[in-house]
Formats: sequence, structure tokens, C-alpha cells
Amino acid sequence: MELTPETAARYAGGQLEVQNRGEDYLYRGEIAAATVEGAGEDATFKVTFKWVAKSEGPGRWVNDTNLTYEASLLIYSVSDIGGGRTCLQSPIVGEIVVLFPPNGSKLDPSKVEGLNLS
Repeated sequence: MELTPETAARYAGGQLEVQNRGEDYLYRGEIAAATVEGAGEDATFKVTFKWVAKSEGPGRWVNDTNLTYEASLLIYSVSDIGGGRTCLQSPIVGEIVVLFPPNGSKLDPSKVEGLNLS
């Protein structure tokens, strides 16, 4: 599967989850915009978030101020994992990234400590 600008854009309003067990981080946030810039070896997946949270242990999410995410598609494999979800995986950096569609699984922003959406 190839991640295209059109495919990425369909995830606006959905959520993105980024995890790395080796470096012990897990982030989840609502996608404001998603795209793919460049082509071939220079293709980069870019996301701007409405909000993003970092997991601080089971069931505890804390607001994070970094509202952007980028990944070089040269080092990620892309696959459809069903339910409208797309997975990007990189053994090089140890990340697993899951794109959830707008009608898919969501972290409730009211459960994120320090997040004020008003």
C-alpha cells in the first residue's frame, strides 16, 4: 500500500497514535490536517494536530504542546490494517504509527490532563 496525499487527507478529524516501545513513548491526538509531501525517496508524511496527548502510564494522558509529526516514508512500510485504519511501521526507528479514521477509535480529549479546548 502507498500513502498518498489524498489518502492521508481522509484522516483529518480522525486520530493518530505513535508508539515506540524501545524508547517508551506513546502519543495520541486529533488530526487537523495530514498530507504527504514529495515523492519516492523524498516522500514525507506530515500531520498537524488539533491537540495531542502523551501517555504517562495506564489510563493517564497528559497534554503535549508539540502539534506536529513528520515521518520519512523511505523508512516506513505502510499497510491497511482494516476498519479504515492505516499502519506505518519502521524497524529502523522502532515506531508504529496508526491512523484512525474520523469515525474510528478515539481518545476522549476530556480525559487528557491539562488540555483546554475552549
